[in-house]
Amino acid sequence: MTTHHDLPRLVIVGSGSLARAVCYSLSGLIDVQAEVLVIARDGRQAAEISQVSNVRAAVLRSPVRFTHAAVDFGRDDDLTEVLAANPPTGLLLCASLQSPWEFRSAPSAWSDLLKQAGFGLSLTFHAELAVAVGRALHDVRPEAFFLNACFPDAVNPLLRACGVPVLAGVGNVAVLAAGIQQALNLCDQEELVVLGHHLHLRAPDDSADDALAWHAGQPLTVGTLLNSQREVPRHEANQVTGLVTALLLRDMVAGRQVNTHLPGPAGLPGGYPVTISADRVSLRLPAFIADADAVAANQRWAVLDGVKIDEGKVHFSPATADRLIAHLPDIAAGFEIADLSSAGVRMAELRTRLRTLPSTSPSLSV
Repeated sequence: MTTHHDLPRLVIVGSGSLARAVCYSLSGLIDVQAEVLVIARDGRQAAEISQVSNVRAAVLRSPVRFTHAAVDFGRDDDLTEVLAANPPTGLLLCASLQSPWEFRSAPSAWSDLLKQAGFGLSLTFHAELAVAVGRALHDVRPEAFFLNACFPDAVNPLLRACGVPVLAGVGNVAVLAAGIQQALNLCDQEELVVLGHHLHLRAPDDSADDALAWHAGQPLTVGTLLNSQREVPRHEANQVTGLVTALLLRDMVAGRQVNTHLPGPAGLPGGYPVTISADRVSLRLPAFIADADAVAANQRWAVLDGVKIDEGKVHFSPATADRLIAHLPDIAAGFEIADLSSAGVRMAELRTRLRTLPSTSPSLSV
């Protein structure tokens, strides 16, 4: 007889739009008995997500059960204690220290700087919590898989350099591949190959810098296929990210192997076609694309997105560094990954100061 403690358990960390989209999709997709624990700083929001998901699961007759817990991520042992009491099969991180919606909800000189300098400038705010959560998970349950939804194209290589095991990321190239799948009316992604980066959620300035894709070995014109997807606001596109992520989690919990597309597999930069299960991930590239060439393409795109992780160091692109140098010239020059915590403190101080100054470009959007 299967007991409460024998069931596979997923932990979802976060209470924003992506965490909600994942949980609400999971409530109707999981086809085996399982538990989902929603963890967030705000216990009320975690409870809200859990309740809505449980009602959805009941109506849809899904065998999944949702619970919730509040965690103070500023308290060293808080997350560890919750994970030890609820040992997970796998954990998905959907929380970071920087909201992607700040430019809309609270525009300031800080949100202006983020838009002007490129998304890579926000790396430390996504990486710090990912490192802490990844380490806590590994300490408590080293066999559990770790998926990171927070800027995985750049954060996952940083996690790898820090020695924090990460199976893969979610979103980004997965959303690009889903958009192309829809545009081509494909039933699956078995013969679809997409190389793409977080950068490509919007069309790059130069079409030569766009993502690369093939179907049945034939090259595709990505820009044309993704036009409609790229016109969708990012907060709405999270519905797609949530669904494709929930499908992945459903299959991993059930012990199935999946051919899909994911960012940051095993800590690589950018996104790739992969084969993944709960305990391993591998690239799924055709014979005409070498692994090294795929990684090199993603590193080129990383520079265009503002930041590259290489040889144990964070390198900001020239364009990003030019925007940051007036505020933090030493950080703009790049920093060792070992100095992530101190760099994060400096960036947080800059953010606090710039948030007190008004935005001069409220019409810009991410």
